[in-house]
Amino acid sequence: METKKNEANLSRYFPFEHLENCLCGCKLYMGDYSKWPDKNDVYCLEEFKKAECLKELRVLCFTKSTDRINFWDSYGGTKLRNPDCIRLVFDGNQIRGAFCNQANFLHGDVQYSKFSDLESKKKSDLPFLKRFQFKSENEYRIISKNDQSYWDFPKNSLKKIILSPYLSGEQVKTRKKQVKCWLRLYRFCNVDILHSQANQSRTWATKISQIATNS
Repeated sequence: METKKNEANLSRYFPFEHLENCLCGCKLYMGDYSKWPDKNDVYCLEEFKKAECLKELRVLCFTKSTDRINFWDSYGGTKLRNPDCIRLVFDGNQIRGAFCNQANFLHGDVQYSKFSDLESKKKSDLPFLKRFQFKSENEYRIISKNDQSYWDFPKNSLKKIILSPYLSGEQVKTRKKQVKCWLRLYRFCNVDILHSQANQSRTWATKISQIATNS
């Protein structure tokens, strides 16, 4: 599947408790799509799996979108306003470039389609097909055509680690200290550690105050 050059960064949200294992082995978990709540999405993957006569199929999802509060609630765990969530930001070009000569993997941008668009779709589109109302997710997927549970990402592709917007100031300090320790231990370089402002943007608040004052 062709992708545009110079694509935006790719972000992955997941529970903080898995971060050290991720950094230790430069590995990201390939998920079991059968447990996804959107059964239309599941059906596309199941039909592709059957058509290709595959015994296993696993999926790793990223978003190309900027930070949003609903992403923290939807992808960060099992509860809303979860402070125990992390966002990893990767260089999109490095991630895409890692698939040379990896025949067991497919990768590409998700196509958000209306029902009227389906006539033009092919079998190869199925793993990357999703209904139009999910377009805001702006998703990029990696598909494993076997039972491989983890995908090895290029170490230099990791650019940022962003902490949950639901952490308190003291919790942010503690988490940053822990993350810095892991980055040194596992020899990561030039990775920024930030605190998400998705639920409380300072620049937004400043502008709103200016509007209120000038009215």
